Amino acid sequence: MAVNGKKLDEDVFLEQRKQVLGMWKTGAEVDIDEAIAYHKAMPAHKNITNQMQAARKNGRTIIYNLSGYSTIGQQKDLLLTLQNEGGSGFLICIYDSYTRTCRFEQADAARLESERSGKNLLNGFPVVSYGVKGCRELFESVDRPVASLGPSIENRLCTEIALASGFSQMTINSFTVFESYTKTVPLEDIIACHQYSARLVGYYQDKGVNIAVVAPNGAGGDNAPGTAPTSIGSSGNILGALLCAAQGVKHIVLEYHAHGNLAQDVATCLVRMELAREYLDRLGYNDVEIYLENGQMGGMYPLDFDQAFVQVVYGASFAALAPAERCQVKTFDESSSIPTKENQVRSLVGAKMMYDIFRCQNIDFYHIREVQEEANEERLETRAIVDKVLEFGDGDVVLGAIKAYELGIMDNPVASNPRVKTFTMGMKDTSGAVRYLNPGNLPLTKDMVDFHREKLAAREKSIGHKLDFDTIVSDMRALTDGTWLTGLYGR
Repeated sequence: MAVNGKKLDEDVFLEQRKQVLGMWKTGAEVDIDEAIAYHKAMPAHKNITNQMQAARKNGRTIIYNLSGYSTIGQQKDLLLTLQNEGGSGFLICIYDSYTRTCRFEQADAARLESERSGKNLLNGFPVVSYGVKGCRELFESVDRPVASLGPSIENRLCTEIALASGFSQMTINSFTVFESYTKTVPLEDIIACHQYSARLVGYYQDKGVNIAVVAPNGAGGDNAPGTAPTSIGSSGNILGALLCAAQGVKHIVLEYHAHGNLAQDVATCLVRMELAREYLDRLGYNDVEIYLENGQMGGMYPLDFDQAFVQVVYGASFAALAPAERCQVKTFDESSSIPTKENQVRSLVGAKMMYDIFRCQNIDFYHIREVQEEANEERLETRAIVDKVLEFGDGDVVLGAIKAYELGIMDNPVASNPRVKTFTMGMKDTSGAVRYLNPGNLPLTKDMVDFHREKLAAREKSIGHKLDFDTIVSDMRALTDGTWLTGLYGR
């Protein structure tokens, strides 16, 4: 499918909508003019953009976690519990896997069986199955904004129904989906679907309705922390923001999930916001607002719940230091099962307590030497990657990204898609910061590569042998064993 980075023509977009809404029977419930009026009539505090703007003004961070159950009854109970007992700042409906892959008939059957049996048979909430009527029932049962989320190749009908139901945030994760959620679908096809969803957000925006979009990341390290140096993820985030802005999105959330070195984590938040603003302005998107979300480390959790709790609350600590408008919290029992609502509440409450402790310190963390060193290096590397992608596309983000993946300029060390080169590989240094063990085909200068090699040489000296693949795997598994790094303190 031929795609480029230009804004979809409105006539073409509206013609596509006819096909999209015909994908499943509940598409007939979407009336976009009525939906726009519905958004405008709702209380201001139920819009996520309004909440983020208030958080920025008041110097606060919205803390929330992810959630998705099979039936309206189960999901309503969960969201009300997170709202009333956990104090979640807004609420999320994660799509189930059937919905993410457009197997709507199977999602419908599983949803009906869940309602009959009382069991939770899906790994998320079947937004398309319930349609606008059902999703509005859910939305109106709570007093928080509601967002939708689901890494999917084809997300167009999900977005139509979610926005028409009153949800005020969606996720555009083109790069992440390409790297980790398909082995066969070309990037062009994924971007084409996601451009439609971004264009739909832009359509609402043109009519005066603020909708937030979480921008694509790519190689953010969520699946294998410690293997993806932060400048890869920052580059993907910035390019993703440009992709969304081209379709008329005005409120973009930049994500960063922790690797665990506090100086590097805070520095990455600083650089992503700074450079995203720089490139948005450079390409003429001066009226786009950007917001920062950070949070927990991804990857394997400790099997011990008490140790996992530390990993959960860490995200809230650097959310206070960055600072961020929002912080995503995971749940400490995710290593062994689908989290219970009770443990989701406990994780939220613990993270909020940690956030409050760090927030009241009032420390200017950005300007300490270690943070500045990390930020200076990441700026250089991120600019090198983003500039090369834009050069490939002659200023067109989409064309540049397609070419960049072909050549390994955009990369992911642990991508499951064979179309991604995976030439790049990272590893943690003695302090847990992620460095390039192999920069692959990234357009890094000798000075940049030497910076990382010096950091890793210090780790080799500390453990007494050469760093290799076994060290990477050991680091990835270290948290499950209740430690931080292989060979740390002689262990």
